[in-house]
Amino acid sequence: MELRIFFLRTCLIVLLPFAMLLSSCNGDGDKPTGAPDRNPATATGITISDDELPSDWSQARLRADKGILSWDVAERLRLGAVAPNALVLFPFDSNSPVLGWYPENRIYQYGQKFLVFDVRRAATYLELVYPAAAAPLLGDLSQQDGATPADAAGLRHPAGSHVSGLSVDLSYLGRDGIRAPVTLEDLDVDANAWFLYALFESASVGTIITAYKDAFVSRAEDWYAAGLISFEALIRFRNDLWQDATLNHWGHMHVNSSNRAGIYSDTSQSLYRCYRATSGSYGVIWARVGC
Repeated sequence: MELRIFFLRTCLIVLLPFAMLLSSCNGDGDKPTGAPDRNPATATGITISDDELPSDWSQARLRADKGILSWDVAERLRLGAVAPNALVLFPFDSNSPVLGWYPENRIYQYGQKFLVFDVRRAATYLELVYPAAAAPLLGDLSQQDGATPADAAGLRHPAGSHVSGLSVDLSYLGRDGIRAPVTLEDLDVDANAWFLYALFESASVGTIITAYKDAFVSRAEDWYAAGLISFEALIRFRNDLWQDATLNHWGHMHVNSSNRAGIYSDTSQSLYRCYRATSGSYGVIWARVGC
């Protein structure tokens, strides 16, 4: 009997550390402390209703990830011949669903090739993952010489912005056929969040300014909890999506290249404070007002 007890004791001493080690290896070793469980069936305190997260998102995501690979190859070959830092006129063609916003914008739609690529790729990814989404509308980038777009009335944007093809204005995506929505109620939150996700996949996209950060981050939180997007993608939503509801970003999102990500860090500075969106411009056209 004593021999048997000694044997059992020895087994426990030897095997207990291994059992503890195995219990700690739950497959989420890279998940940061405090991150939500990526399996919504076992997540604590996370509720995702059917209308918030359609059951076919996982399949749609897989199709989009696969489809964008062949698109990437063709588009990179197309833009590969463009010299570094040369501005290109943003193309409208069947290889990307991006559409023009205003006809007069065409002379203000010159951008760095990497930013042009990123926007076209994100729009194509959106079309693959969410075919029902509206097509993004392209606003201003820069003039052909890299200057801030200007017309007979003066600068269309604050001086120092929209230069060298390093930033771009894009419409939000509306629901129920609404074109260029200007209120949260008219937004298709899913479509916009997937578009932002695809933009943030590129390291050359720095920050994106919006008036609806909370809504988009909330959707990204849902997708992360369901295992649809990575923690790194969620962090991009949290850190690189900047809120600005005081100016004109209720009418469009503004995408900054990572090469110029810091220029809009403080909207209280003189870059913004003397400008407001003109009436009927959907937040695209700027006008100088008294300070």
